[in-house]
Amino acid sequence: MNINWKNSKGNFEKEVVENFEKYHGIKFPEKYIEIVKKFNGAYPDKNKFDLENEKEKVFYKLLNWDLNIKNNLKEMYENHKTNFDGKIIPFGEDPFGNLFCFNFKKENPSILYWNHELNEHTLIAENFESFLKMLY
Repeated sequence: MNINWKNSKGNFEKEVVENFEKYHGIKFPEKYIEIVKKFNGAYPDKNKFDLENEKEKVFYKLLNWDLNIKNNLKEMYENHKTNFDGKIIPFGEDPFGNLFCFNFKKENPSILYWNHELNEHTLIAENFESFLKMLY
């Protein structure tokens, strides 16, 4: 997982994340928190991945935790929560408005890709670290 993250922006406040976790009854994976602490809202240099039926899908960037930045994680969740149940939380996006989400229906959340045009969720990885390993 030798990924370089670029153009990190905004402030990361641990309390904002902890309050979000407490409110939703979830716990983000440690690897995810480790990355967003340093690279809040950043773009990965390795941003492509393949699915069984689709090649070269793009992971554009991490959603930002700075509540003063437009389209931050909390805002994106609020804007799209009718498309998710309470245990699906977005963390990233592609260039076309689709979202990458944690599925917290189990303790170690799987990773879903949400296609906003079809309002469909597709399982893409069993956990966050597996998702990162998919990126090339």
